[in-house]
Amino acid sequence: MEKRSDICRAERLAQLGKAMQRIERGPQTPPPKIQRVDNHLRQNPDFAKYFLPRLLSIGPIHHGKENLKLGEQYKLIWTAMHLKENKQDPDDLCLRIEEIIEEVKGLYTEDAIRDYNDNTLVWMLFVDGCSVLQIMEKFDSLHPEELWIKPDQQEHVIRDLHLLENQIPYKILQILSKDEATLVSSMLNLEFGGLVKNDMFHEVVPQFSGCESWAKIFERLSLEDPQGKPKPNHLLDFLRLMFLKIDHGILQNRRMQETQIQINDDPKHNKEVPHLLWPTYKNIRELKAAGIRVERKETLCLSYVSFVSKWFSGVLKLPGFYVDESSPYVYLNMIAYEKCPDFHNNFEICSYLSFLDTLIDDANDVKELRLAGVIQNLLGSDEELAKLLNGVGTELASKGSYLLSTSKMTHSKKYTQVKYQIEKHCRNKWKTWMAQAYNTYFSNPWSICAFLAALLALVLTIIQTWMAIHPNN
Repeated sequence: MEKRSDICRAERLAQLGKAMQRIERGPQTPPPKIQRVDNHLRQNPDFAKYFLPRLLSIGPIHHGKENLKLGEQYKLIWTAMHLKENKQDPDDLCLRIEEIIEEVKGLYTEDAIRDYNDNTLVWMLFVDGCSVLQIMEKFDSLHPEELWIKPDQQEHVIRDLHLLENQIPYKILQILSKDEATLVSSMLNLEFGGLVKNDMFHEVVPQFSGCESWAKIFERLSLEDPQGKPKPNHLLDFLRLMFLKIDHGILQNRRMQETQIQINDDPKHNKEVPHLLWPTYKNIRELKAAGIRVERKETLCLSYVSFVSKWFSGVLKLPGFYVDESSPYVYLNMIAYEKCPDFHNNFEICSYLSFLDTLIDDANDVKELRLAGVIQNLLGSDEELAKLLNGVGTELASKGSYLLSTSKMTHSKKYTQVKYQIEKHCRNKWKTWMAQAYNTYFSNPWSICAFLAALLALVLTIIQTWMAIHPNN
């Protein structure tokens, strides 16, 4: 019994020794592993379907499921296409994956790969990786026949590729791809709806024209340290980067005519935002009543937001929010990705959706943002979009608590700062009174005419009264 106790103590001391070694090395941020969606999100009945593949399993988590058998047949076809078009030897590619299989296994959580031996994993990653490359390279929203599938199937395929549980390590794609330039071009082609395959891409997104390497991509995205993160972790990670960084360099170089709130998320460069316990506004209509108008900022970058407070009005500028039937899959999986316990990030996507939720209570608020050009709603009715964003906001605890503690809330500080400035504007009684007076008397031509008529009547009454008192004059 004593001997067993000594063994347990020795094991614990060994674990403590490893922890002390980690402390000596300093804090490290390894890339997050490919893993299952957090149970809290998965158990939400409104969101569960957005995390499950409909046609394809990519990687080990959903491999072999009965409802995905058709996808297995398509993957073999796409793999054969990829090998034939690139004149690659399957044996050679499998051997190259086998050489790094231990490293690749470390990119998945243990529960994701425990049911598979190395040989099964090598073949799975080979077929899935070749399939992903073929889909990315040949994707064209108008011509699904290039992948031997129908339009509705292509929609399922694209959604499935962006699920957190359906990711494949970038390292595998790198091994299976012909070269880096081809891989970069293919990933851009997928994320921009097939535009890379024609000349429209250079017109719509000139920022990436001529990019043949990740070094150039990250350089044009104006990342502070291109060498610090030379490659994305996987396809979902790359898409998140596109949402947060695209147009960032263009915006930095463009001269702005108004003062903007641009907050660095690095804690070293941030001052604590003053705390306000509860917001005084509930939705965009109340902001409008307080003299704040919303304008769309012509950018694809979701991390860009600004607020300018003027004499008795304010301007909130937001990036455009395009929503279609695929958007809930993309955004919810990026939320799940940001909430992974081993992913150290600033929760930019969570913050953006949380901020939208603070502006939206119901369909009327969605309509206001839609008329302002901020929201393009192809999902369905305004009620559906409001319900979706309110549901996401509930998961992110966006209403009521977002200003309680800016140092502890999992929200990007650039959004917290903008919220604080909006709240500061709304608490200024002089500005809100002036805004209410403007909305009452000068919001449209009829109210202006009525105001001028009343003013004229008042002036005439004063003149008449004065003349009655002083008839000789």
